[in-house]
Amino acid sequence: MATLKMGSTTMFTESSGALTVNVSDPTITLGSNTTFSGDAGQKTAKAWIYWDGQPSGGSIKDSFNITSITDRDVGRWTITFDNDFPNNLYVGVGSAANRSADNSTTDGQCFNNQALGSVQISNAYGDALNQSYFDRDGMYAVFFGD
Repeated sequence: MATLKMGSTTMFTESSGALTVNVSDPTITLGSNTTFSGDAGQKTAKAWIYWDGQPSGGSIKDSFNITSITDRDVGRWTITFDNDFPNNLYVGVGSAANRSADNSTTDGQCFNNQALGSVQISNAYGDALNQSYFDRDGMYAVFFGD
């Protein structure tokens, strides 16, 4: 059994491989280089991005672990990660702002050319017979993996 105390307060207790954390203030601030391993690492987003896809080149509104986004064509971008994934077995999930007030069409995102340090994403809308690529002012993607 191991313990870590700050003053007289026990902050961490380890027993039989289980770690117990005791905090009176539940606010914990993690640095940008904080990593998680084991099961926690699989359940934590490794990168995410919210960008405006309409201007030339795309404009990142907010992100985590993203270096840049490059506009490849209408409705097509390359996202570059700040810290590479250790393999290309990661998962990306994307979404886009709704195109029309009557919800008559639905956008769909496709990820391809997954590399350790980047991935390409496309945004298309339409129905089963008529699909087109389109830039949206609200584009979102999140990535999970090792």
